[in-house]
Amino acid sequence: MKISSYSNGSTDSYGIVEGETIIDLGASQDSRQPSLHLAIAAGLSADSVGARGRTFALKDVILRPPIPDPHKIICVGLNYRAHAAEGGFELPAFPSVFM
Repeated sequence: MKISSYSNGSTDSYGIVEGETIIDLGASQDSRQPSLHLAIAAGLSADSVGARGRTFALKDVILRPPIPDPHKIICVGLNYRAHAAEGGFELPAFPSVFM
């Protein structure tokens, strides 16, 4: 299951991406869960997804970062061969993790 935040021009929400569509979940959740981050914190999971809202074509929405309001960001550097080669770096034994 792919879940993403999105904007349809008038509303920011989150939903399930299926093929070339996104099925709104935000409208069917409690109004205290306006973002995917808060919905997950309140217990939203693949098993708990029940009611689904409107469906939008992906071409008609702007996909946003899945978690638009993270508490922290952890980055992984040189985590794939092409990226290391692109920068002229030797592939490390372990990826570098940084904040």
